[in-house]
Amino acid sequence: MQCRRVVNEARRSQHGFGVLDVGRDLAMLNIWHPDEANWEPLLALLAEINVAPRHKNGALTLLADTAELIPDSVVHELRRIAEEVAAHPHLPQPLEPTDRSALGPALDLIAALPGSAPTFGDLRQQIFTLLAGDDGDRSQAAKLASRGAGAATVGLLVGLLQDSHPSVRSTAAASLVRIGTRSASVTTDAERVAADAIDQAILDPGTAVARGVVAAYLRSTCRPPQQILDALSQHASAAVRGYALKVAADSETRPAY
Repeated sequence: MQCRRVVNEARRSQHGFGVLDVGRDLAMLNIWHPDEANWEPLLALLAEINVAPRHKNGALTLLADTAELIPDSVVHELRRIAEEVAAHPHLPQPLEPTDRSALGPALDLIAALPGSAPTFGDLRQQIFTLLAGDDGDRSQAAKLASRGAGAATVGLLVGLLQDSHPSVRSTAAASLVRIGTRSASVTTDAERVAADAIDQAILDPGTAVARGVVAAYLRSTCRPPQQILDALSQHASAAVRGYALKVAADSETRPAY
């Protein structure tokens, strides 16, 4: 009912600014409770061109991050809708100049869906478009780049570790962790560069980048190199140190890389 309300209000040019993200909430319920899932209202919300990106981006992001859990019966329609969103990522009349675009989240979902195996070359034009945007777009570029593979991807992410905005640097570092943990061992030059870059990223001033790194390790299936785990365990941030302890405990059953 809430998703339908958002759609109906959007068609009347009414766009709420509430704290509830009903699209993301329904996406989470559908993913984690598949026997009770109701995809139709969520797909209708995402497909409606008059719904503001702020009401789509949370759901698009969560679906991209859990794409392997999306049922096969939904994948084709979800891909079609995400492609439509990517083609029209803004409202016909944006609410304000700073209103976020849905381009990055939509492109990330397309790349993450089962059946997709994009290379950096496949994603290059979309990544360059995002890199020309604001810090949110550049963060999305870093995340999208990690869906590809190869030296070009690592080179781009290492460059983004020098971005002026900490959220971009954090996403780039987390993306390097994801690339480095795809296999049980570091075997290529690109993976070695990624590992070295993560070592340096942990030293970034503040806590955003270290938190991004440790959160990525929490979601991975591989144990971090001991020197990285030691650095995280000695970080100035109590939150980072706490997460590092959890990574260390969880890592006992994971393969090293």
